[in-house]
Amino acid sequence: MKLMPRRLTLLSLALLQGCYSPHPSGQLDANSDATLPDATRAIDAVPLVPGINVSDLTGNTDEKGQTATFQLVLNSVPTSNVTVHFASDNDAEAITNVTSLTFTPADAMQARMVTVTGVDDGIADGTQTVHIVFTSTTSNDSRYANIVPQPRAFNNVDNGRARVCLTLDEYLDGTLSCPTGRVVGTIDFASYGNPAGMCGSFALGSCHATQSAAVVAATCVTHASCMVAAQNAVFGAPCLGINKRLYIQATCE
Repeated sequence: MKLMPRRLTLLSLALLQGCYSPHPSGQLDANSDATLPDATRAIDAVPLVPGINVSDLTGNTDEKGQTATFQLVLNSVPTSNVTVHFASDNDAEAITNVTSLTFTPADAMQARMVTVTGVDDGIADGTQTVHIVFTSTTSNDSRYANIVPQPRAFNNVDNGRARVCLTLDEYLDGTLSCPTGRVVGTIDFASYGNPAGMCGSFALGSCHATQSAAVVAATCVTHASCMVAAQNAVFGAPCLGINKRLYIQATCE
């Protein structure tokens, strides 16, 4: 959808400026237009009150990376640069490619496009409603300062995948389980040794059993749940003299 600023009609502009009075008979005077100042003839150069026009999104996003777009344009030409600020209200579901746009007096009437991309949150949470929210505009033109456009809503469609994790200290065993109706599809991370981090951001440490992922995959892939033991007997002894642990991250499908 192409955004265009709204315009005053010639008659309404003349009335607002006090340049035109109806004929006493109640009929328009055919000669009245000849007395209007030149400024009222250049209708395309005279917009309505200052404002920010924001389109709806072109569609929904999804957790596979589907994108959507929206456009912004100013309602009139400002006397100074105008910066519009915005962001997703849930960046675990969707993000924008930029978080602000600056319009100058030279390009204020040219629509600008923003791309919104769906994010995989690793949770089987169904379709989620997300909003593009705006904060106050900034400008040295007082007419365009502190304008807050209304939010724009869209959906981020779930991809049916879920991330699950398991952490175990040495000599313990535990169960890696998928949500109901799903099975382990891939092992995204597995390390028996001294891995670090949290679910979603595990990292290898200085001690790591190189066969960790293969051992866990053989036990868990295609199963809704699986029992895993953090022991040298299962993974081998990657290093001596330290307390080891097992960190696993998997994707359920």
